[in-house]
Amino acid sequence: MAGLNFPMQDFTSEKLYKLFQQLTSQNKIYIAYSGGVDSHVLLYSFCQLRLVYPALQIFALHINHGICANADNWQEHCQKICDDLSVRCLVKSVFVKSEILPGQSVEAAARNLRYQAFAAMMPDDNAVLLTAHHADDQAETLLLQLLRGAGPKGLASIPAQSKFPENKNIELLRPMLNFSRNAILQYAQNHNLEWIEDESNCDLRIERNYLRQQIVPLLKQHWPGMAKTFGRVATNCYEINQLAEILAEQDYAVIRGDIQNTLLISELTKLEPLRQRNVLRYFLQKVNLPLPSRIKIEQIQKTILYCTLDAQPVVAWAGAEVRRYGDYLYAMIPLSAHDENIVLSWDFMTPLTLPNDLGTLVAKFGDGEKKCAVVAITVRFRRGGERCQPRAKKHHCVLAKLFQEWKIPPWQRARIPLIYSGDELVMVVGYCKCEGWVWDIDQIRDMSQKERKIYEKENITKIQEY
Repeated sequence: MAGLNFPMQDFTSEKLYKLFQQLTSQNKIYIAYSGGVDSHVLLYSFCQLRLVYPALQIFALHINHGICANADNWQEHCQKICDDLSVRCLVKSVFVKSEILPGQSVEAAARNLRYQAFAAMMPDDNAVLLTAHHADDQAETLLLQLLRGAGPKGLASIPAQSKFPENKNIELLRPMLNFSRNAILQYAQNHNLEWIEDESNCDLRIERNYLRQQIVPLLKQHWPGMAKTFGRVATNCYEINQLAEILAEQDYAVIRGDIQNTLLISELTKLEPLRQRNVLRYFLQKVNLPLPSRIKIEQIQKTILYCTLDAQPVVAWAGAEVRRYGDYLYAMIPLSAHDENIVLSWDFMTPLTLPNDLGTLVAKFGDGEKKCAVVAITVRFRRGGERCQPRAKKHHCVLAKLFQEWKIPPWQRARIPLIYSGDELVMVVGYCKCEGWVWDIDQIRDMSQKERKIYEKENITKIQEY
């Protein structure tokens, strides 16, 4: 749900609890606590509720971004408040400046790191994270999205309930969305709460601050109920977006390819243009790629969906690109530069890390095969003219023709590791072993760092037994 079906009202802890109960039945709650007035009121209110509902288990999560000079003082303040309230405060430091991506604002980088840190601090399930977003935050977010030309998904703004971005088993709740900033501030003053004032809130170079201090007060003079109205708009946009996603999910089930991160173009072109754009956005979000502008979506429709089969069109934007090969539309992160002249020596004794994020090679030995260093083994990449004799073939074949036979997209061919014994091509990793070659090699890709270490450890242990 995008909003809660309560009118705007004065803030009390009991009203907050009724809204909270609409969202979850969980009693173990984690509260994102910055030390500002909003998060302080949220934390304090639940501590008051704990006196009435002793089953509530409350934890505070504080992230030290290290951006402002007073960050360490804020951390000490938050720990002191939590001690006074008998709440366990979990603290984690992040280093924002080292994680800012090209074109990304400091605020966006901090937000991403904050949620990553929250995910690391919380259990995997059976818990909810509460943030202190309120009605004025909702109105400001809707205005920002409108000024950026967002569609229904962006205009839905801040949902009251959603899945945690870093862990789909954790619920992210915002039970204060129906309360105004003034109502929350009045509650804090009535209860003599002490909170932090972030000096960066006065920086008008930040878009949200400019809206909050320069634009929104003028709008409220003419439209006093603006925040409530904008909350309704956000809810309506949320429902429109939900309907669009339901339709996209149904279309995706029909047009998804049997190759990872692909769509079948022959099925996609059967849809009318509006549904094409809808399912393309759904697909790109599903494969965790940044969403493109409408112009880029239309470019995909014009230059990729209806091109000739022998064309190799590419539509790219920051952090993503879409390509075509045959009847498949591929979505991926942009390809990094690759030097096909690289030659890597390998003794098979330890995993070999490939350049340009191509993964890691691990040698696998069957039962009874003795593990030993294999001399004169090198890993190379396609330059042109390579030949080999796959076990299923009776004669040598040109590698380029094999790639076509295996339906490997052209942009992937130069990045497939080739195993050489001396000057003889003996294995195309992931596709074939050549006559006379015994051992298998796995190329570990698309694994988390933790999964990769476990995999490598298990295989190295097995190898060392021989």
